[in-house]
Amino acid sequence: MDFKFDAGQSDLKNFLSLIPAIEHGKIKYPSLPSAINNIRVKLNANHPDGVIDHTIVNVPAFHFEFGQMPVDGRLLLKNPVTDPFIDMALKGKLDLKQLTSIFPVKEMTLSGILDADVAAAGKKSSIDKGHYGAFKASGQVAARNFNYASKSVPMPVSIPYAKLVFSPENITLSNLTAKVGKSDFAASGSVNNYLNYFFNKNQALQGTFNVSSNLVDVNELMGPKDPTAKNKAAATTSKLSVFKVPGNLDFTLVAQAGRVLYDTFDITNASGALLVKNKTVTFKEMGMNMLDGRLSMNGSYATTNPGKPKVDIDFGIEKMDIQKAFNAFNTVKLLAPVAKFTKGLCSTKLKFNSYLNQDMMPDYATVNAEGLTNIVKAVIDGFEPLNKLAAALNADKFKKLELNNVITKFKIENGRLNVALFDIKKDGVAMNVKGSNGLDQTMAYDLVLTVPREMLGTKANEAANAMIAKLNNKVGTNVSMSETVKINAALGGTFLKPTLALKYGAGDSKTAAKDVAKKIIDEKKDELKTKAQAKVDTLKAKATKKVEETIADKLNGLFKKRN
Repeated sequence: MDFKFDAGQSDLKNFLSLIPAIEHGKIKYPSLPSAINNIRVKLNANHPDGVIDHTIVNVPAFHFEFGQMPVDGRLLLKNPVTDPFIDMALKGKLDLKQLTSIFPVKEMTLSGILDADVAAAGKKSSIDKGHYGAFKASGQVAARNFNYASKSVPMPVSIPYAKLVFSPENITLSNLTAKVGKSDFAASGSVNNYLNYFFNKNQALQGTFNVSSNLVDVNELMGPKDPTAKNKAAATTSKLSVFKVPGNLDFTLVAQAGRVLYDTFDITNASGALLVKNKTVTFKEMGMNMLDGRLSMNGSYATTNPGKPKVDIDFGIEKMDIQKAFNAFNTVKLLAPVAKFTKGLCSTKLKFNSYLNQDMMPDYATVNAEGLTNIVKAVIDGFEPLNKLAAALNADKFKKLELNNVITKFKIENGRLNVALFDIKKDGVAMNVKGSNGLDQTMAYDLVLTVPREMLGTKANEAANAMIAKLNNKVGTNVSMSETVKINAALGGTFLKPTLALKYGAGDSKTAAKDVAKKIIDEKKDELKTKAQAKVDTLKAKATKKVEETIADKLNGLFKKRN
């Protein structure tokens, strides 16, 4: 064969396609030390009548050597248009480090051994119909001491060992161990319809995997620190962006991790299942220890509309540190700023759904949530609304509020936290609280306090006495103040600049009047009893006299008859 080939630009495969047979071939870049040696290819391409579907490509054998590593195989292709038939086999070893000494690779380090022995034969129509038994696929690929590093990945990837086993139904992954920076992974599982996925469009790749890890450092995996960050906190975290869930996957991932480092969170004992399907990640029975408590989670993250990702999650929080939760979660900072001044533990059940912005933070105008919080044990101290209340009552005791097993129901709607009525009882003080606050830090809370008089300052006592005196004047009584005082407190304004309005009494004139009436009845009780007893005695005397007169008349008549 004697020919000349001239092209301004061409791929190597195009050049090789001109050559029907090769014996003792060699390919080498002049600047690189190694070559592909001993290339042998037998090729028969038959295109008899101009109809593409009648084309037959037959490579009964090919052989080449990457350095000292041999690769052998064969290929037969028929009916490439109507119903492709393929019969192929590949067996050999690849030294990836030597491969990079044969082909130039920029800004990448690659090493390891790939050992492959695979074969496949059958028609595409068998796969389309799900007749996988008619399509023969078998073999395995093993990787040993695989290492990869480049600018496209933040950390070097190391895989000491992994094995893929092929069958017509699935590809099974076993014994995968990997190291990425400080993070380690172990995995096993299977991909179930890879042939259908490969040959047909719009087919989701199905798979099930088990993954475990001793340590996952998400911060490290997300990339290096931002050198332009203005402070240390900003430098340690990368800016989040929307993660688009692939639409062509149908995967179930069961995961377990001893420790996960993410942002400022140090998470331990994490476990659960992730289902990836229809551009949605579904969380099932997820659980982890964080912020000195236990967090459980079920729900979903959907990117069916990548412009407006949505989360819909049920949270369970058991005995979490309130201060740490405030510092960790922006939602808590915005909707429950009192947590900043609260030290203690709380447990929460929360149903939460919201759209997310492109930085993966909640769009607070779309947040809807409801739940139940049990404040196991906590102390609120330094909270300005309580300082305002303490000043108005002239009672420093109200500056610090102790809570034990206080249960509150709440609902977040249209960017506002609504708290249902709950009770607090401590040291003779009873308090009923309800109201709401918003993202703009405005608040509207109503408090009803029943307070021992001895706790109140002089001004508060004088105000309460004045209220009772006013009622006494109206009804003409002389009732004195009891040992406890009811006070209505309306908190408004903002958390930093609260307003406070107080009313002494039971809260309205009717109820207050009833309280005074009860006082009057208590004072007159003995007098009423005496009057009632006197009336009873009079009635009894009259009845006795009547009976005596009747008996006397009867006896008198009887004696007259006898005489």
